[in-house]
Formats: sequence, C-alpha cells, structure tokens
Amino acid sequence: MRYSANFFTQVFAFLLLLSLSIGCGSGDTPAAFTSKPLAYGNVNRVNIVVDDALLEGPVRDSLDYYYQQAYPLMPQPEAVYDLNVIDAGDLEVLPARKELRTYVILADLNDKTSATTKLVTSDLGEEKMLAAREDYRKGTSIVTDRWANDQLLIYLFAAGPDELAKLVAQSFPAASDRIAAADRKMLLANTYQSGHNETTADSIKRLVGVHIDIPVDYKVARAEKNFVWMRRDLGVVTQNVIVTSVPYVGEDQISADSAVVYRNTIGKMAVRSSTEGSYMTTNDRDLPVVPFVTTIDGKYAFEARGIWEMTDDFLGGPFFTYLLPAPEQKKVFIIDVFTFAPSKGKRNYMQQLEVIARSAKW
Repeated sequence: MRYSANFFTQVFAFLLLLSLSIGCGSGDTPAAFTSKPLAYGNVNRVNIVVDDALLEGPVRDSLDYYYQQAYPLMPQPEAVYDLNVIDAGDLEVLPARKELRTYVILADLNDKTSATTKLVTSDLGEEKMLAAREDYRKGTSIVTDRWANDQLLIYLFAAGPDELAKLVAQSFPAASDRIAAADRKMLLANTYQSGHNETTADSIKRLVGVHIDIPVDYKVARAEKNFVWMRRDLGVVTQNVIVTSVPYVGEDQISADSAVVYRNTIGKMAVRSSTEGSYMTTNDRDLPVVPFVTTIDGKYAFEARGIWEMTDDFLGGPFFTYLLPAPEQKKVFIIDVFTFAPSKGKRNYMQQLEVIARSAKW
C-alpha cells in the first residue's frame, strides 16, 4: 500500500500537536501559554506599598498633604485619592494584592532590611538605587502591567525619610497626571456604561449648536430652543447637565463672575425645588467660586467650580460651569453640571459629569 507525501505530512502534524497538548497538560504551564490577569480596583484608588516605620514622620506628612488634599470643589472635604496601605510582605503572601490597578511604592534605601526596599531593588536594579542615593530627584520610576494588565506602578525611592518625603512632594504633579490617565479608561466606562444616546446628542446639536456625548440613562428634563437640561436619577442621587448659550460680546465675559451670572439666570429660570418660590443659585458665601483655564476639543475653555443651593430650602451640592467661547459663531456655549447627593461622597459623580462636559465639540 502506498501513501502520498501529503499523508505523512498530516500524520507528522498530528503527532506534533498531540505532543504539545500532552506537554501543556502536565507540570508547570509554559511561559508562552500563560497570561496576566486584568488588574482590578476603583477609580481614584491608590495602593501605597510602604513600611510601617515610614508612616510616622515626614513621609506620612507629605503623603497626607498631597495625596489626601481636598478635591476641588466639594461642599464637604473629599480627598483627591482613596489610599489603601499595603505591606510589601503581603504582596507575596496574598497574590491577589498584586492584581490591583494603581500602586505608589515608597522605599527608604537606607533600610536594607526593608521588604519594600528589597522589592524596589529587585524590580529596578542596583544602578537606579545608586543614582537615587546621589540625587533623590532620580529616585522615581514608572512601570506598567508589572503583575497584571492595565496596571500602573509608581516607584519612589530615596536615602532616608526626609529625602523620600521631598520626593513625594516633587513627584506628585507628574504622578497625579499618570494616575488620572490610567483612571480615564475606567472613568469613561463608568460614565457610559449604559451606552451613548445619539438621539439626545442630535437634539442638543440642533437646539443649541454644540455636540455632547450623553449617556443613555440621562433623561431630558427640559428642551427648547437654545436650552437642554438632562438628568440622571439614582435614588437619592441626581446628576444634571444643562447646555445653553449666550451671545458672544468679548473676552471680558469669559470669567468666574460671568459664569455665576449665567448659572444663576439658568437656575432661576429652570431649576426649582418642591418649595414654592425656591430656585437654584450659587452659594459663594460659604466657599469661593474657583476659576480654571482649560482646553476642550483642542480649544480654549473656562471652568468655574463652586457650590449651589436652593433659595428658601435646604438643598445644595457642587457644580462645574464651562464657558466655551465661539466668536466665529457669535456665541458662548455654556455647559453647567451639578449633583445632588445628600450624605454621600460627590467626587466620583462630578468626575463623571466632567467627562460628559469635556466631550463637547463645536
């Protein structure tokens, strides 16, 4: 009986596949067939890997000052980040601790018995440790996907607590930017988990002249020429987006004072409580209105943050107002977002509203 060359090729391929499957089924899984888990954790959650000895003194003070500073601008203080302290030894004992999303790892290079110092040295190498000993400003390194996918590790290492505390302060702006960038994917997913409401987006463009990405679970509370108000009700929590415009007069109208005038006009016209005669206004007595210059859609924009209240009622919360000048259209587009969330943290709700406002295109 004769066999073709193709037959022997098929037999060889079968035996090779069989041997590979047997090899993969016994002993350790080959590295080529392993995959990293997906990192998990909430937005604004930062896991601090640090020795207990460093949680007293200048390092703790620096951590509190920067990573626990107040998020602007809430009625009651809320920290920029939620911190979770982890001992370096727990990373080996509890493997799930290696699958979190965001870490800041702090090591005192003078403590050679420290598990954290050994971890940082092992991960980054002696050369970087020597450079950091000569100049504390060189004691930073950023690694992604170290133990899991979508993971961010920020290493801070210096010779002694005083230099490490200075490094925490000096590195915070860049570290905060990296954390915000790493959080953005999840923040977008949380904001638009219900999907995009193209019908409402088209209505806003038609009525006001600006495009905004609106999540499906936001319902239109009021819509008319040059004015759209949308809201999302989550039990006791309400998130609101108002889009309108005013005639463009000149650069002088792009200011915090103008933002307050515009939103107070909007509040008196449209936003009322169940108390007769009550309407939304800006409370700039208890907290100031804080201005920010920013960009949206690659263009100059102005942001004002503060707190609102209802006249003759006991309701209030935070607001962000965006002024988007469009002189070529002879308009200033106004996007006002605000939250009512009694007895709850408001930072995350406002961050979601900020995502919506910053989706504006005009």
